[in-house]
Amino acid sequence: SKSRKAVKLKLETLGIPAAEEEVVTSGWAAAQYLRSLQEDVGKVFVIGSQGLVEELEEGGFECIVWEEGLDEQAFLLAQDNLDPRVKVVVSGWDTNFSWGKMSIAALYLQQGALFVATNPDPANRVGRRLMPENGAQLAALTAVTGRDPHVVGKPSPALIQMLMDKFALSKERTLMVGDRLDTDIEFGRKGGVKTALVLTGVSSREDLREVEKLRSMERYPD
Repeated sequence: SKSRKAVKLKLETLGIPAAEEEVVTSGWAAAQYLRSLQEDVGKVFVIGSQGLVEELEEGGFECIVWEEGLDEQAFLLAQDNLDPRVKVVVSGWDTNFSWGKMSIAALYLQQGALFVATNPDPANRVGRRLMPENGAQLAALTAVTGRDPHVVGKPSPALIQMLMDKFALSKERTLMVGDRLDTDIEFGRKGGVKTALVLTGVSSREDLREVEKLRSMERYPD
């Protein structure tokens, strides 16, 4: 949900020197994916943080957002007043996700806009409980439109290959560390690199045992 610039500043406050070019976020991945398309993507309707908007704008895309409420009458009016230049809907984690944002995004998707997701995480552990994440938003939009998003962040195999190429990384010397079996560990496994699960986030030892029982090795850490 943060921009590369914000992550860089965070690292520096922790005493870790970093260059913006060394930071990779799902927002950056979304911008890179859109830039790789041959077709004109026009404007982008964004559900997400300001960091996601910043990354898309730095990638050269004009973004629009929705911050108002929306009832049935407003929904009817919106159908005839959609911006015809919007060709893409990008959804990232939005702690201000609303009925209005979902409704306008659904209209653009029903009109044929490309559906892009930064990440599929259904929830994030905050304290002792799980807080809804972008995956929950995506499920709502899919339920309305019948459309499945193209995920550009973890665990996309295209992203990890892009990173290997961008930073000239050796698979034998690369370790993917994360707290989620279904995104971080699967991401590393799909990219053919070693993986390590930390138990301070979403996935637990119980989740690990369940994956082992199901023999879902794509999500089992090294």
